Amino acid sequence: MHHCLYFHGSSIAFLIRSILGILLVAGTVGCGSGGDEGGTKTLSWTAVPDPSVLGYKAYWGTSSHHYESNTDVGANTSYTISGLQHGSRYFFAVSAYNADGESGLSAEVSAVVE
Repeated sequence: MHHCLYFHGSSIAFLIRSILGILLVAGTVGCGSGGDEGGTKTLSWTAVPDPSVLGYKAYWGTSSHHYESNTDVGANTSYTISGLQHGSRYFFAVSAYNADGESGLSAEVSAVVE
């Protein structure tokens, strides 16, 4: 399935393949001597095949389509989110951006942090 991402302020549409099918590549738990540091989840996606794309932002939260947190991951196509609460379900999405602005969000995926 193909989806289009549209950059604000631009009529250019980017055909995206697997950025919209984010893969939850790994889930590990933090460990420490003094207490619980939280769990982690790693998101991974395929780069947008357009040279104007400057980077990506990862979004996550505990409510579907309502993300409490986000970060600019630059041109990286994976990002490990740490400090997540064990036993909680998190929802994740990614956007791409260029000089004209940020795309809409990818399709959402979710996972329980173990």
